[in-house]
Amino acid sequence: MSAAGERKLRIRIEQNGSAKDEANQPVDDWQLVMEKLASYRTTRGMSAVRAAQEGVPGAPQRGSWSFGYTPTGINIGMRVNWNGNYYDIIDIKHDHVSRKWTDLVVDG
Repeated sequence: MSAAGERKLRIRIEQNGSAKDEANQPVDDWQLVMEKLASYRTTRGMSAVRAAQEGVPGAPQRGSWSFGYTPTGINIGMRVNWNGNYYDIIDIKHDHVSRKWTDLVVDG
């Protein structure tokens, strides 16, 4: 939901591949799906207050990455990589009416 001029952070959207080790166990094999210029917003208002009141040390920070409308190619379970900081995608919201933005709700 940000204007194009506010999208200044280059992010990588990655998915975990199907690589397995010698014991046939899955291993982390994150592969690039796409790169986007995006903006980031953290939780605000009462949501932030409730999270702080829970007092869970080390709890993930919930936020959202916003970029130009991208209706396909991104799925829950992928992650956002921004400068080596990883955010798990937990929800995807699209502006299907005016087709201006896609928001990725993330924990990271």
